[in-house]
Amino acid sequence: MNSEAATPSFEARQRALACMERQQWADALEAWEAWWGLDAQTANQDPDAMHDRAVCLLHCKRTPEALRWLDLAVECQPDYSYRYASRGWMKQAAQDLEGALGDYKKALELAPDDAITWNNLGLLE
Repeated sequence: MNSEAATPSFEARQRALACMERQQWADALEAWEAWWGLDAQTANQDPDAMHDRAVCLLHCKRTPEALRWLDLAVECQPDYSYRYASRGWMKQAAQDLEGALGDYKKALELAPDDAITWNNLGLLE
């Protein structure tokens, strides 16, 4: 048996992902926060977890916090277009249209063939 699978940290992360799969946002957020408390060193270097925590926060109507977590994910991966596209989508949802435009454009600068981001930008403009 994988020793990692038996740890509380692993179980908290798996619970967070499972709750997200079921769109149980508050439960997922609680699990992400538990995981962060158990393994902050790993969590603070995991932009995917930062993104997922941000999505949960958005669905829990905590948009300013959600955007801060996406900012951290962008800082971890400044050359990854998806980080900007995700933040653009969230800014658009929060009615920060100028911020969304800037993030979509940055995402396309990094990945000019990203059809979904082109679509999101076109709809916004």
